[in-house]
Amino acid sequence: MRSRSRVEVAFVAVLATVAQLPTYALGHVPIDEGQIVQIAHRLLTGERLYGDIYTGMFPGIYWLTAGLFRSFGTDVIVTRWAAIAVNTATSVLVWTFTRVLAGRSWAWLAAVLYLALAVLSFPTFTMFAYSSVSLFCALAALFCLLRYLEEGRVRDGVGLGALVVLCGVFKQNYGGILLVSGLLSLLWSRRDSVLAQRSVAAVLTAPVMAGLAIAVPVVGYQLWAGTFAAFLYDTLLVIGRSQLEAFREPIPPIFGPHPAAAGRFVFLYSPPLLFNYLMRGAPHVGSETVLALSGTCIRLGYGCALLALGAAPLLLVDRLRSPEPEARHAARIVIPFAGLFFLGIFPAAIWSHLAVVLVPLLIVLALLGKRVADATDRLGAASVRLRRAAAVALAGGALAVVIQGSRDLRKWYSEPLGIAGASVRVAPEQAELWRSAVDFLGTCARGDATIFAAPDMPLLYVSTGKRNPTPFDLVIPGNVEDDVIVQRLRAAGTRCVVYNPTMYVQFRPFAELFPRTAAYFAAAFAVERRLGSEPGGWLGLERKDDGDGA
Repeated sequence: MRSRSRVEVAFVAVLATVAQLPTYALGHVPIDEGQIVQIAHRLLTGERLYGDIYTGMFPGIYWLTAGLFRSFGTDVIVTRWAAIAVNTATSVLVWTFTRVLAGRSWAWLAAVLYLALAVLSFPTFTMFAYSSVSLFCALAALFCLLRYLEEGRVRDGVGLGALVVLCGVFKQNYGGILLVSGLLSLLWSRRDSVLAQRSVAAVLTAPVMAGLAIAVPVVGYQLWAGTFAAFLYDTLLVIGRSQLEAFREPIPPIFGPHPAAAGRFVFLYSPPLLFNYLMRGAPHVGSETVLALSGTCIRLGYGCALLALGAAPLLLVDRLRSPEPEARHAARIVIPFAGLFFLGIFPAAIWSHLAVVLVPLLIVLALLGKRVADATDRLGAASVRLRRAAAVALAGGALAVVIQGSRDLRKWYSEPLGIAGASVRVAPEQAELWRSAVDFLGTCARGDATIFAAPDMPLLYVSTGKRNPTPFDLVIPGNVEDDVIVQRLRAAGTRCVVYNPTMYVQFRPFAELFPRTAAYFAAAFAVERRLGSEPGGWLGLERKDDGDGA
């Protein structure tokens, strides 16, 4: 049986890897991926996180990305290969937990649905980001917890503790959710496991010591670098308030009307693949059909998440009656975590956040499907055939999304970006925009050690090799000091700025968020070049010779 499982796990891994290959090198996400790549690049030059560089996130993703760049070269494509590995491992863990709780057939369905979710949510899982890496650490920790309860091995306890802390090091709120969920599950299940003969202190020793072995060096490094106070302030105190101020998107209506005419609603809540169809055109259907399909996906995506949350207590009680200890332990571990993890969608319940919190809920939904299927077995052979046909149709639809969606994404993102540090393909108009920005900076900033990109083009620092004289990339809101930006630009004598006055749709206009910086641009710089041929492009600003905007 174990041999069969290993073969199936290998097949799941191969399927997940192959499914990602058509899309892994497509697109670039400035607001998340660009920030991570730029901060990792700055770390390699000797700058200090939370000292010379501002971020509201815990340091794990930046340190790991910097390590990848040091080993394989500074290029976005390096992180994309890392994302393939993370997503493949996540797919295997989804399959494994679903197999234990619902059986092999449902495990395959959950794995295929995860791959379809990744394509629908492109590029949420394509880029190497803190959410997906932290989610993987969480699921891996839960797997170690399951093995710890089943076999009682110290190494599983060590893996559990280390992965819980790593989950938090990559994303602090995910780590907090996992810590609470995992501790409750361990204490709840201990008496029904091989750990029953050990005291609570003995059971917790291995996880706690392993967790400390990760946490102490992280804290110690911050103390040694002199950034510990800023680390605590920016990542624990500031980030929550700033996120609540910048993101206020509730769960969309499941049954009520959607404001389809509101572009912002469609952009934030639609599966990104469908938004691409809406913007770039879909073969054989019009925009109204795509909007209707998008609305259906919104209702299904958020509705299935809420359905899983509502059914979770009943499913937990049902699984606790299982004669198999592994199934009982898995239920106590996965179902509470999936419910608590859904809180990670807030304060911005947009589709990219839903996609991540929906992953463990896929396991709960598969278990719900199995229980419904078991109930219909008593209705006769016809209902069994109907249920099997529905499952096959669902799996086939998910595979169709993976295949057709990947094909269309490759068509849309067909142009090599063509700048240093980014061996990816993007839409032709995006490639033109980025190349023109790099060309402008290369002409304007000859011999200049500093440039500035405002607000969401941090990849430009990596591509040009020019330094950002401020601690801020202006991507993620938080403790960004408007006056410090102006002071640092003046002190560095920065001559060249790439400026996008129209900020990301989720935020207020740049001039409202950073009024002093916007006023400084207007007073001290002139528009030397308009970048890109599309409307609403970026501006190439060059410092005037007759003043600094004082």
